[in-house]
Amino acid sequence: MKLGNFRKSFDEMQKQTRLAQGGLVGFFVLSVILLFIVLTRDTVVTVVPFTLQDKAEIFEDDATQNYKEAWAMAIAILVGNVQPSNVEFIGERIKPLLAPEIYHSTIDAMHANAQQLRDERVSMRFEPRQVIYEKSTKKLFVYGYSYVRLGSSLESEHRSDRTYEMTLDIREYAPLLTYITTYSGSPLTRDVIETAEKKKEMEINRKRRQAERQGLRYVPESEQTKEGN
Repeated sequence: MKLGNFRKSFDEMQKQTRLAQGGLVGFFVLSVILLFIVLTRDTVVTVVPFTLQDKAEIFEDDATQNYKEAWAMAIAILVGNVQPSNVEFIGERIKPLLAPEIYHSTIDAMHANAQQLRDERVSMRFEPRQVIYEKSTKKLFVYGYSYVRLGSSLESEHRSDRTYEMTLDIREYAPLLTYITTYSGSPLTRDVIETAEKKKEMEINRKRRQAERQGLRYVPESEQTKEGN
């Protein structure tokens, strides 16, 4: 009887030992997998952009939308407030952000703009009012008011709508400006451009139908130019 109990206890102990060994093997495999994930995962940096309240995350080759928007606003403020007296300072600050393909053209444009302001004795400043991120094109639009003043009199200051349009990449955790332009008026987003094109097409079709009813042939202005050439 005692021998039977001993064998039963011995068998149970062997089962528990095998289960413990299996658990150790499983734990070892999970540890190896976790170690592999940690070693191969990109580092994520969390920051709070100076123009926003929410936290932003930066990856090696990308970043959250609010981080890009914060940089777009900062760049627009820098470029939009170029003066003959500070063009060298702003140029040095923006150089590290420029992609090689736009580096020289952007710096040359800044100097040319500053020289024109110097020759015409004009000062210019920019106040941002809105930042738009267009996911379909990855473009950033910074819209605001541009103030141009002749001389030192505030009474001669003229305000107009202005947009800075740009694209930003993230390379090795750093922002890189790959495209930038500026124009008067509101942001020319894809929706705005497509809506304008549809209105233009509808207007052309309306004029074409009107001309057909009068027995005339309607030629759009773009085609008139081609025919004239």
